[in-house]
Amino acid sequence: MANGVLGGKLAFVTGAGSGIGRAACQVLAREGAKVIATDKDEKSAQKTLSLLKSYNSLSSLR
Repeated sequence: MANGVLGGKLAFVTGAGSGIGRAACQVLAREGAKVIATDKDEKSAQKTLSLLKSYNSLSSLR
């Protein structure tokens, strides 16, 4: 949803692999932001990234 409240914005989220970080990524993506997700546990961060694909958000894992 590129036309959401955050359409055209970029968000960098640390701790994106679980909990509040994952939830923040989902809300940001749902509202149209492009999300860069980071976490020390790459496997968890990959799961978050796969969840974000349902929002058609350009998301990246770092």
